[in-house]
Amino acid sequence: MTNNSLSPKDIYSFFKDHIKIYILSFVLSVVLIGGLFFYSSRSQNKLETNNQTNEPLFSFILENSQGNIMTASGAVKQVFLTSLQENGQFSDDVLEKLNVTYNDIQNTIDVQFVEEVPEQKQKQISELLQQEMNNGELPFFKNKTFYYINKEIENNRASTLQITEGVSTKKIILLVLVVIVITVGLGTLIVSWKEYKTKVITQKFTLGNDVQAIDIESLDLSSKQEKQSIINALLNGTSQNKFLVLENENIIEKENLIISEKTKVYSSLENIVEPVSFEPEEILIVCFKKNTTKKWYKEQVEIAKALTNSIKTIYI
Repeated sequence: MTNNSLSPKDIYSFFKDHIKIYILSFVLSVVLIGGLFFYSSRSQNKLETNNQTNEPLFSFILENSQGNIMTASGAVKQVFLTSLQENGQFSDDVLEKLNVTYNDIQNTIDVQFVEEVPEQKQKQISELLQQEMNNGELPFFKNKTFYYINKEIENNRASTLQITEGVSTKKIILLVLVVIVITVGLGTLIVSWKEYKTKVITQKFTLGNDVQAIDIESLDLSSKQEKQSIINALLNGTSQNKFLVLENENIIEKENLIISEKTKVYSSLENIVEPVSFEPEEILIVCFKKNTTKKWYKEQVEIAKALTNSIKTIYI
């Protein structure tokens, strides 16, 4: 004997009964993922800002008159600062952030800012210095040769911007999927724990696989008479000897059931203290949703197993 498989209506009923828990799980998921996303975005922005700050305004290889590569970044820095100070367009605060270093891996002299400076000012300084170098306005570069490696600020940042724009949609889709998975997973975990702690039966699938479930509850019957009519049909529809186990007579009244000579009604199978006139071929256990206790139901099923092979649970 096996229990009926879950139907879409059973699943809908399960989520409907625990909708508040799943809403709470959704809120927690959004807060958790939102917090992680905010932290990740903030860290990424800070990293990008640092990368942009450390990226050269422009780079060049400097050779002396003999064609040897020069590493005099300190001298170049002093030349640039002197020229910019004489120009008078830029404040001392901006110029203090300008740095010139030698890259011994690429053999380049890199001109960059060590702290964040508005991009417009960066571009102005870069263009001004390159213009002065190209026009021979800086005596230091006379009798020297220089080769630009990177002349444009935009070139330094284009690839970063393209990558950021390319993954934004994917991130949104991924975040939505993660929120759904966490909501369902966390909600189901909480519901399972709650069901474990609950003393009464609230879902059909908790009836077990060793009985056949007759799901009257899913029919959405509004009156006692309709439910009693179905129970009467189950009792008298066949000529088999039956036991009916009915604990709560406030919901289904025993007096309104049609009891034949082949049917015995008990409030609990534990109440059988004397031999009955017939051996039951089928035992019907009435289980009321959110009313019948798990302990009582399990006891009835275990006793019924010893009395017959045909056990059916009427789930109301």
